[in-house]
Amino acid sequence: MMNKMIKVRNITIFFTSILSVFSMLFAGDNKVLKTLDIFEMEGVSDPQISPNGSKILYVRSGSDIMTDKRYSNIWIINFDGTNNRPLTSGQNGNSQPRWSPDGKQIIYVSGSSGSGQIHKR
Repeated sequence: MMNKMIKVRNITIFFTSILSVFSMLFAGDNKVLKTLDIFEMEGVSDPQISPNGSKILYVRSGSDIMTDKRYSNIWIINFDGTNNRPLTSGQNGNSQPRWSPDGKQIIYVSGSSGSGQIHKR
């Protein structure tokens, strides 16, 4: 049952994304999606709420036009939307943030050393 719900959710997200792209393409000349626009787009994923509910970790990803590569970094924001800031930076693949049970530390996976390694902060 849970797998079926996840599949339905993923399909819904996929079709919503496709509809968003088509609406941008056909919205008018000044809103037509151009080839290089992909490098201006950023995405967010993997939100993780702290054990006390006051902060949220998330992954923010984008593309580098000069290297034609994707990158991702870990960001943190207060639950009320204030104090949004990066915890990691650079062109590495930082992902999968998780809170420690007491909420004082996080672990995440980083490709800064060339392969995915677990880091603690």
